[in-house]
Amino acid sequence: MSLSSPDGPHRKSLPTAYPLTYFPGTTEVGTAGFLHVEAGKEVRADALMNPVAVAQVKGEVLFPDLPQGSWVNISAPGPLGSEPQGVRTQVVGGRFTFPNLPLGRYYFNLMDKQGRPLGRTAATIDSVTRWSASVPRGSRGFLKESKCEARRGTLTTQ
Repeated sequence: MSLSSPDGPHRKSLPTAYPLTYFPGTTEVGTAGFLHVEAGKEVRADALMNPVAVAQVKGEVLFPDLPQGSWVNISAPGPLGSEPQGVRTQVVGGRFTFPNLPLGRYYFNLMDKQGRPLGRTAATIDSVTRWSASVPRGSRGFLKESKCEARRGTLTTQ
């Protein structure tokens, strides 16, 4: 594992994006609130969304015999067991890249071209230079190598 993170004035110029946000303005599923709406009534709900830094995540797939046309999508743990789907990217030459992921918790799902699951890895990107990954119980891990990069640093896990 290698980490480099030069400090300096460039920190404020990092790219940002809006993460998956739940009512009342939290990115943590466990602290999400419910809206109670009675039949025939209206309810106003305001949620504050704050931009966060983004990271570029690159991965190399472990399977040498990966079917042509495979792709990786991201999803996130949602309330009440839901799993909102995010973007997807093709696996080319056994590698994939997500260029601008907001900090947060994700599932990286490896799929064949028919959309059948081949593998799954859970990951937390908790800073633009820090990434931790694990294989959820009952899942087949698929990352041979992964890398989380930002303009001010790089973390490589192997």
